[in-house]
Amino acid sequence: MIEQRTEGGDDSAPRQPPRDGFLARAATRSAAVAERWFPNTLVFALLTVAVVAIAAMSIGSGPAKVASVFGDGFWDLIPFTMQMAMVAIGGYVVATARPVQRVITRLAQVPATERGAVAMVAAISLTSALLNWGFSLIFSALLVRRLAERGDLRPPITTTSTVSAGSSSPSLREVCADMSRPFVVRGPVSGPPALDA
Repeated sequence: MIEQRTEGGDDSAPRQPPRDGFLARAATRSAAVAERWFPNTLVFALLTVAVVAIAAMSIGSGPAKVASVFGDGFWDLIPFTMQMAMVAIGGYVVATARPVQRVITRLAQVPATERGAVAMVAAISLTSALLNWGFSLIFSALLVRRLAERGDLRPPITTTSTVSAGSSSPSLREVCADMSRPFVVRGPVSGPPALDA
C-alpha cells in the first residue's frame, strides 16, 4: 500500500487513498466475472473448428475431405502469421532500442496525476499506432511499466493504462486481466535494462 503524507508537515498519520468510484467498482466486478466464467480463447477456436467440421459433413462432405481442406487452409495462413510475427518482433526491436528507452523514461516523468497518466498513455498509444501497430503495442506497454516504477501514482494506474494502451491488443488485455500479478512494482522490473536519465 502506498502511504500518502499530509501537506501540513504532519507525518504521523498516513492518508488513505481515495475510494474507487462507481465505474471503477463496476469494471472490477465485470472483469472478475469474465475471468471466472469465460474460457480460454483456444476453447472458442476448437469449438468453431468442430462446428464447421460437423456442418461440412452434414451437407455431404466426408471426414477425409473435411480434414484435407482444413489442413490445406491452415497452411495457407502461414504467410499472414509470419507477417504478424515480423510486425511484433520489429515493434519490439524498435521500442527497446536505447534512444526509445530514454524517450519512454522521460515521458513517464511527465504526468502528475493518475488521470493524466491514463490520458497520456492512451494518446501516445493511439498516435504511435498510426505509425506501426507492433511498435505501439510494445512502446505503450513499456511506458506503462515505467509509470508503475515511479511509485507515486496509485497502483490501479498500471492496469488502467495498460488496458488503454492495449485497446487494439487482446493479448495485452489478457495480461491485464491476470489479477494474480502485483500492481505495484517493487525493485527492478525484468526486461531491458533501465537507462540513466
